[in-house]
Amino acid sequence: MENLVLNNLLGIETLKKYGENFINYLDVDEKTLKNYRCGINNFCDYLKDKHITSPTRDDFIRYRDYLRKNYLANTVNTYMSSVRALFKYLEIHKVYENITENVKGSRRSDVFKKQVLTLEQIRYIYNDLDNIEDKAMWSLLFTTGIRGCELVNAD
Repeated sequence: MENLVLNNLLGIETLKKYGENFINYLDVDEKTLKNYRCGINNFCDYLKDKHITSPTRDDFIRYRDYLRKNYLANTVNTYMSSVRALFKYLEIHKVYENITENVKGSRRSDVFKKQVLTLEQIRYIYNDLDNIEDKAMWSLLFTTGIRGCELVNAD
């Protein structure tokens, strides 16, 4: 690996290359890999749009602020986590300094994220069902509030 710390340059293509190496290095499930890849690509796009070839801690803080303005807290933290993990990887392999260290993410909202169905929506779904078993299943879901996985596992 070339030592990019010495010449203090981390181009977008180089970052993407190391990002893919990092993704291949991870031992996580497919969904996590997809999230990491998305977060790293988003950061690379940000750097490209801002014409940044040698990202600094201040650039990462500005990136966080950009995310906060454009995304919900969970997305901000997901994107930041992937970039943090990448730069930790780059630092361990002596490729680039960890510019993400001790940069705080975004506070998660206490607002309940999933909205309940309205009575009108419930009637629409229920009236659209033809099968008696489906009607029984949906009636249980609508009236008891059990989760889908609980219904699937029910005897």
